[in-house]
Amino acid sequence: MPALDGLPGTVAAPPPTLAATTAYQDQAPADTVAAETAGVAALPLIPIATPPLSGAQAVTTVPLAPYPEAARRPRKVWAWTAVGIVSVLLVAAGLFYTNIANREQQRLALQQRIADRFTAAADQLGQEGDDNLPTRLAGIYALQRLMRDSPPDESAIVGMLSAFIRIHARMPAAIPERIAPQSPEDVRAAVTVIGNRPDPASTPIPDFSTTRLGLGGVDLHGTDLSGTNLVQAGLGKADLRGANLSGANLLVADLHGANFSGANLSGAILNGTDLSGANLRGTDLRDTKLGAGALLSGADLSGALNLRLSQLAEAQVDKDTTLPDGSGALRQGVGRPAGG
Repeated sequence: MPALDGLPGTVAAPPPTLAATTAYQDQAPADTVAAETAGVAALPLIPIATPPLSGAQAVTTVPLAPYPEAARRPRKVWAWTAVGIVSVLLVAAGLFYTNIANREQQRLALQQRIADRFTAAADQLGQEGDDNLPTRLAGIYALQRLMRDSPPDESAIVGMLSAFIRIHARMPAAIPERIAPQSPEDVRAAVTVIGNRPDPASTPIPDFSTTRLGLGGVDLHGTDLSGTNLVQAGLGKADLRGANLSGANLLVADLHGANFSGANLSGAILNGTDLSGANLRGTDLRDTKLGAGALLSGADLSGALNLRLSQLAEAQVDKDTTLPDGSGALRQGVGRPAGG
């Protein structure tokens, strides 16, 4: 439209420059340019009043306002991104709480299985009679496995096996002299399982009070029976290599021919025990009580640890008793002659 003098809002369009016209003609096909040129020539010329432009105004461009849809597009992208993030977080939270619920169900199921195994083993242990010996042995070894699978139940299992031992290995009213006791196979198995419990430090000392155990020849190497009551127990020729018997009460026990190599007998009570022919090489005998006629005839004490010769003052020795330094006890004047 031509600019109208005196009317607001009208702007006079600047005339096309020669360079713009030339560029257009160079880019467009020749016939198109000719046709348009002819059409332009046929139009009536309308004078347009244009104000003079300075050099700065001639190169100034006015930015166009963005299209409204283009302005809203980034907002839509961020909105969908936020929805996606929230969805992922909700799914992750759902999986997390589902996993917690599944773990709790698994824990409860495991506790139920352990309780069922404990009940079954206890029922087997209570089967009396010689015919049910295999059943009782199965219950004892089932409890051993359960101690490993469920550490919190170790103390309860040790208590149950100790009660079983007290019932089946009671101290007799009259003790025959010079007759070593012989406990049944299930009692021997129960003592072995207790001695091999996984974590002795976390369990109470096994209660063998009022018992007289016959464990002759039993394999107890590496076991922990520290602090236990083994009064008058029969452990003749037992394998006690590396066993921990510190603080144990072995008063008047039969230990003849037993192998204590590398064992810990510190603080143990061995008064009146029969240690004839026992192997005490490398055994820790710190503060061990060996008085009241402990029999050490033929015992090998070579390499024994922490043994003071004064501990042997009342022990019975013979020419075959070997002291920690390898010398003979009688030659050193240690102890009392056996049978004297």
